[in-house]
Amino acid sequence: MLVDIFFALVLGYGFYLGFSERVIRTFSLGVLVILALLISINLAPIISNFLSPRLNVDGGIVFFAGLLGSFFVGVIAIRMILSWVEGFVSKENVSLATQLGSGLIMGSLLLVVYGLGIQAFDKLSGIDKRTKKESLTYDFAHDFPNIAKRSITSVQPVAKEFWGYVSGNVEKNYKRSERYNKRSRRDRE
Repeated sequence: MLVDIFFALVLGYGFYLGFSERVIRTFSLGVLVILALLISINLAPIISNFLSPRLNVDGGIVFFAGLLGSFFVGVIAIRMILSWVEGFVSKENVSLATQLGSGLIMGSLLLVVYGLGIQAFDKLSGIDKRTKKESLTYDFAHDFPNIAKRSITSVQPVAKEFWGYVSGNVEKNYKRSERYNKRSRRDRE
């Protein structure tokens, strides 16, 4: 019975944390930064090529300035798109759906932590057999961290491929910018 009460408390508190607007804003900020980084990786060579003939500095600095400038352009562009989309979609419905989704995600994360605690107590023989048998949620809470781990492992190849694509683009764009900077320096001399 005590295991079930803790299960309900952990899941309810996690849902409450996720449902609150602070978590939603943090998540939205994270998505905004990731999208802005993706945009900036692809816009950096264009901005670097624009700045290179006008500035007489090292190519690495120009690329960094281009990356930083394109990041700010990406943030502004994404914010403009998001505000435009909000005009078409009812804000109350999106907000409720987002709150419910983040509540479920945060509840699941806390449930993973709770399940790891259950596993640790089980290894230390801290939970007797009678409590395990009477509990409605013990088996689920005990197995949930392993289920979550398998889910994350199944997504890992896609994440690695995406990261390879992003990091490959950064390197490719930096090399392209360096070649352009060298050519423009030779042309100026």
